[in-house]
Amino acid sequence: MPPRFLMIVAPNHPRLFTHAREAFSEAEGFDVIADRRHGERRREAAESPGSDRRRADRRASRRVAGDLRTLGWMLVRVGDAGAG
Repeated sequence: MPPRFLMIVAPNHPRLFTHAREAFSEAEGFDVIADRRHGERRREAAESPGSDRRRADRRASRRVAGDLRTLGWMLVRVGDAGAG
């Protein structure tokens, strides 16, 4: 299966979103979506046995948020998680 990509566009860039949707409308394996998150979903929890993995997930989430804030968009490769 060929790789699939998502272009995530920040909500404060509606013109970029519209342009990207039109530009990539016929591109196979490529979708453009608007980021719809509204801040942190949960508060910092007390340390628990699985907290190291969750901490890494939060760092990745912060990188995504940072790229969206800085660039207004980000490209994510979807699938192939087990391939390596």
